[in-house]
Amino acid sequence: MTDEIRQRIEAYLGGTLPAEEALLFEQEMKTNPVLLEEVELSRQINHYLKGDMEMGKLPENEYTQKLRAYLRSEEAEKVKASLQKAEQDYNNLKKPTKNKNYLLVAATIALLLISTVGYNFFGKQNPEKLYTQYYTTSDLPSVINRDEDASMFEVGVLAFNKNEYASALSSFENYIETENPIDYSVFLYSGIAHLEMNELENAIADFDRVTLSNSIDSSKGRWFKALAYLKVKETEKAKNVLTEIVKSSSNFNYNKAKELLEEL
Repeated sequence: MTDEIRQRIEAYLGGTLPAEEALLFEQEMKTNPVLLEEVELSRQINHYLKGDMEMGKLPENEYTQKLRAYLRSEEAEKVKASLQKAEQDYNNLKKPTKNKNYLLVAATIALLLISTVGYNFFGKQNPEKLYTQYYTTSDLPSVINRDEDASMFEVGVLAFNKNEYASALSSFENYIETENPIDYSVFLYSGIAHLEMNELENAIADFDRVTLSNSIDSSKGRWFKALAYLKVKETEKAKNVLTEIVKSSSNFNYNKAKELLEEL
């Protein structure tokens, strides 16, 4: 969720969104279930921070389980305490001094605090989802059959495309052992196949072989290595690899690596 969307949600919930914009926003929610879910969850966070709602009343699913965990954290409790103090200070003011300016300041503080919760909770992207978002087979080199007989590499790619990873790995290993020289892009396919079979160590070794080669696809090794770490939720290792990628704009998926670092 971008900062712009988060601000629109908080403005809508806080009643500061102009009437016409609020109407358009409501129409957008009707056609965008993801936005509607974010609005409803933000509404529940707001109620909780104001003390109007118990965490137990939140719907039970994986998403809200993570939310509960954050709301129990020391950081969230500090945000809640600060918001409640701001409201208490406002309520303790004498009526003559309760002017619109102070009300505006109090509302701004509340929205800022709530947005802090949103940033800390929503801003942390799920590594596995990011892997799914950024991984695409189109980044793998195409294997063209120039001969009448397909090589074991090509046979392996056919099995790979059918998600028959064990069979694919067998063909790749045969190709590597019998062919000289070899096409180092075979290790990209082999690495992904190992990853799909939950063999991270083998996958990383394959991607490193590509990176250390002099092949045209050498810089792809780091990209797929970063994705591999994302898939197994080793975020810090993924960040380290992505940092290496963004050191040179000539590296494969340089711009995507920058985007992914920002997401993390």
